[in-house]
Amino acid sequence: MSQSIFAARLAIFVAVLATGIAVSATKTAARQEGEKEKPSAKKTAEVKKAIAPKISRVTVEVKSAGQPVARANVFLDLDGADLHRDSSTNSDGIARFESVPQGKINLQVEADGYKLYSLDGTAVTQPEVTISVEMVKQ
Repeated sequence: MSQSIFAARLAIFVAVLATGIAVSATKTAARQEGEKEKPSAKKTAEVKKAIAPKISRVTVEVKSAGQPVARANVFLDLDGADLHRDSSTNSDGIARFESVPQGKINLQVEADGYKLYSLDGTAVTQPEVTISVEMVKQ
């Protein structure tokens, strides 16, 4: 084989080898870039938590002259939203509302023999909120 044919074949071999290395490097970089863009399970959970509505547990303690008021009707509305909940106090004068979206709430409490109690625009911004209500006898 002449030197010129050998040199030409060697040049082609080197060019093919270089192209293969470049293609391999490009695929590796693309895979690494794709791994960077794919969010981890932890990151996905953080994003979901950030965009999910914040939820609170609201406890209403109803008393009159320091004594619990049992069987009082408690009404809770989320200000500016179509959320209406109601409950009755237990023997300890306590009513609980689970999974209340954070925001401003309006609260009404009524019980036989007592004046209607209203509280509007109370901010609920913590995971656990307790509201104390003092009822006045009629």
